[in-house]
Amino acid sequence: MAETVTVRRGGSYLTIPRLAVDRYIAKGYDVVDEAGNVIEASIPNDINILKRAYEEHIAEIKRLKEEIAKLKVETIPKYEPVKQSKLFGTEEETKVEEEPVVEKKTTSRRTKKTV
Repeated sequence: MAETVTVRRGGSYLTIPRLAVDRYIAKGYDVVDEAGNVIEASIPNDINILKRAYEEHIAEIKRLKEEIAKLKVETIPKYEPVKQSKLFGTEEETKVEEEPVVEKKTTSRRTKKTV
């Protein structure tokens, strides 16, 4: 016999073949395990349930964003300015003066062609 799974909608439980799971999920059934825990939830078709789920998700997103912002503030490292040693001084102090580059002017020599 083919492998079976249990689906639930409301208070009714059905045991169906695994191949039919997609059809039952489309009808609003949730796949559950032996203890009744939802393994795979269906998308609700009822507009009131969808509205309630939407509001719950918006509230959760808002709460999570606030928590993230709070954690970012707590984890920002508080650095104190560090004095630089003379070995690694500022760019101006360590800048080595370069010798000026003198360009040599070359004259071109033309060769005369004899005809």
